[in-house]
Amino acid sequence: MFDNVGTPLFEMGKGTWPDIMFHGFYGFMEPLLGWEPTYDDKGFPIRTVGVACHAPLVATGWEWELPAKGGGTVTMDGKKLETFDQADLSNPDNQGVMRVFLRDDVDFYRAIDGNLVNIGNLTAEDVAWSMNDAGAENVNSTNSNSSQAYEYYKPWRAIDTYTVEAPARAFRSDGLQDATSMCQDAIWMQSKTLYDELGSTFGVPHGSGPFVVHEWLPAERIEAEARVDHWRKNAQFDRLVFVQANEAQQRSAMLQTGAADIAQASIQDVGRLEKDGFMFHEGLDSIN
Repeated sequence: MFDNVGTPLFEMGKGTWPDIMFHGFYGFMEPLLGWEPTYDDKGFPIRTVGVACHAPLVATGWEWELPAKGGGTVTMDGKKLETFDQADLSNPDNQGVMRVFLRDDVDFYRAIDGNLVNIGNLTAEDVAWSMNDAGAENVNSTNSNSSQAYEYYKPWRAIDTYTVEAPARAFRSDGLQDATSMCQDAIWMQSKTLYDELGSTFGVPHGSGPFVVHEWLPAERIEAEARVDHWRKNAQFDRLVFVQANEAQQRSAMLQTGAADIAQASIQDVGRLEKDGFMFHEGLDSIN
């Protein structure tokens, strides 16, 4: 039970905020990177995107090949940047190249006539298409992350089935985390094959997440079914229904009466609901 269930988009170039955010946070599509608990040297949790949002997800990792001082290039792990002091980024026209390495077991699904249908493996072509459509190449993109996609990267391209690369427009060490991680609204991965088949995937639910959309009624209701072969972890329930209820009081009441199992309650209701045995979950607010 939420205050907004948004509108089905499923095409990154048309991914307006906040609706595009729900595509990933509700479990339908996935970004390249995830989140993992990260702490500073005093043991306090780090919640900034650039530091905490680098966990492998669809991507297993990434590297930078940067121009080196004295000529040539230097290659380093994208997260550790262990030899960054050897790089020379003084030339704005040569900001290096980033390569992203992908899992080979991620599949796209969509629902057709009530059935869940595997529409193909997620590859570097899909990642390049997603990032380019979101803004790295598509100057007409309305994606909420179009500025990151364009400012950080020139057009992406697949260099083999599970490796994709992007020359940098302006090097930024946490650019990938900022553009496509689970910590905030993100560029989610969409199917290039489905786009080529249909001519557009706008409003066509599909993705690599653990849930597949059967029906999405804008600003009203979403019905989704869990996959049983998700690459990471299958859901512990087989059906998920999101209902929009604009008033916080209504959402809390539906939770108390059993009409909803999970609800976005007003902060004023949290204490009362906890006393009634409900559990408060901080969710992504604890990350970013």
